[in-house]
Amino acid sequence: MKYAVIVTGTDPESRRGGIGFALPGYLAAMDSARIEYTSIPTYHPISFGGSWLMWLRALPNIARRIRAIKKDGKSVIVYSHPGAGVSLFREGVVLAMAQFCGAATLMQLHALEVDEYLKSPWKKWAFWIVVGPASGLAVLTPWWRQRLKDHRIGKPLFVIPNPLPPAWEKITFTRRRKKTSEEPFTVLTLTRLEPGKGVDLVIEAMKFLDEKIRLVIGGEGSLRQSLETRVLHLGIQDRVLFAGWVKGREKGRLLESADIFCLPTSYDSFGMGFLEAMAYGLPVIALDFGPVADVVCDGRSGLLLNGKSPEGLAKLIARLVDSETRKRMGMNGQAWVMEKFSSAIVGTQLKSAFEALIIGRR
Repeated sequence: MKYAVIVTGTDPESRRGGIGFALPGYLAAMDSARIEYTSIPTYHPISFGGSWLMWLRALPNIARRIRAIKKDGKSVIVYSHPGAGVSLFREGVVLAMAQFCGAATLMQLHALEVDEYLKSPWKKWAFWIVVGPASGLAVLTPWWRQRLKDHRIGKPLFVIPNPLPPAWEKITFTRRRKKTSEEPFTVLTLTRLEPGKGVDLVIEAMKFLDEKIRLVIGGEGSLRQSLETRVLHLGIQDRVLFAGWVKGREKGRLLESADIFCLPTSYDSFGMGFLEAMAYGLPVIALDFGPVADVVCDGRSGLLLNGKSPEGLAKLIARLVDSETRKRMGMNGQAWVMEKFSSAIVGTQLKSAFEALIIGRR
């Protein structure tokens, strides 16, 4: 079966935003599966004209590429990666044009807002119109697939998760350094400091934990000042460090020195931060919420919290003070992410989805 793929959405070279960061992993997955593809970005988060001008310029380029592939005797699939709102609309137009030019189309849904669209009758109607040109829909986890089925979105549905970036795959083969008894037990939280991310819950849990346990929070956002104020009110400022926005080697150092990763978020469509933490061999504590339960394997790579009780969260953290439990879960987590989210695994899933769409058009 001969075919070629055109990937649209955020410029993968930007590595900005959730989709921009995830897209290079999808390209690596297609490389792993030896899938022929061309990336034609329709959006850049920071360049001049990156929203609409780049999209307008991409449309004729996509049409020309479709014609060239078809002229070469191959089937064409346009694989789109929209965000929410206007981004979803733009990519819907891209797929409508692609279908008009004779291509099969697959839309990868990334945005948590999709769940909100499904809850509102008129938003659901608008969502259905926008995704109408898609031959099939790809979702990040089985939870998302069930949500679309429950709302009778009558499209072929494929579970294709965000892949591990190649650099994280290499990290999974390393073993964690054994900490000395003098080093403090460290809980690490890395996220934007925004509503729904659960950082406030982690802070509240600290008052139920041994005074030797410290918390490091990496990230910036609108809630930083209020979170710092709450830490002062609780009198735990000597146990909580706000590290600010971290990246690169500094971020790696925090992941290497931490004992567990804790992020009880209820505002994530997937959670790349969980993959990164597990790749580093950190046990993860997360909320038993929607798609997160598909990413973090409860009892194997981490622990999931039912409800939003600070005391309940503290009990889960206390369970992981035992070094042997942490070591076992950390190693299991490294194996888990390679089993479920490696480039090779996701590449195989993409290949199956593409071939199913081509067969479906015959």
